[in-house]
Amino acid sequence: MRDAPPARAVLLDVDGVLLDSAASHRRVWDTWALRNGLAPEAVWPLTFGRRPEDTVRAAAPALDAAAERRALDALLAAEGDAVPPVPGAGGLLAALEAARVPWALVT
Repeated sequence: MRDAPPARAVLLDVDGVLLDSAASHRRVWDTWALRNGLAPEAVWPLTFGRRPEDTVRAAAPALDAAAERRALDALLAAEGDAVPPVPGAGGLLAALEAARVPWALVT
């Protein structure tokens, strides 16, 4: 893109771009699976590309998906600071600020 105009703004995703939540999500889903008598290795592949409620429905259709979403949210909140930033994320945000390039988070 040799002749492209400079960016006027940047949109950033959070998971995998600014924060590395993969290990935390795996721990949460493994804990949830074990609490519900399910094999974590069978549940984990069901999580990709799905909302948590849809994963619950696929893995354990008899459970209340909304209630299980709340349980999953609580497990994730308990992870606290276990979700580290992606290397370089802080530098990227600082550079955008220094260049006065507006940025926003999108999910």
